[in-house]
Amino acid sequence: MNLADGCISYLALVAGVVILFFHPLLGGSIFIGTATSYVFSVLEKNLRAKPIYEDDKSRQSDTNFG
Repeated sequence: MNLADGCISYLALVAGVVILFFHPLLGGSIFIGTATSYVFSVLEKNLRAKPIYEDDKSRQSDTNFG
């Protein structure tokens, strides 16, 4: 996950907790919505990530003549 998305999510989680003390329904919905969005985003990025294999011969550079 890139840093910008993570920082914005963390700030929204903190804002949700702060608002939770003044307006429980609004703060709870902000917190739960942000948390589930963050978790699903992490899962999606892990599922779509392309694995890198070090022993894959087709991905080696042209400088290797062996």
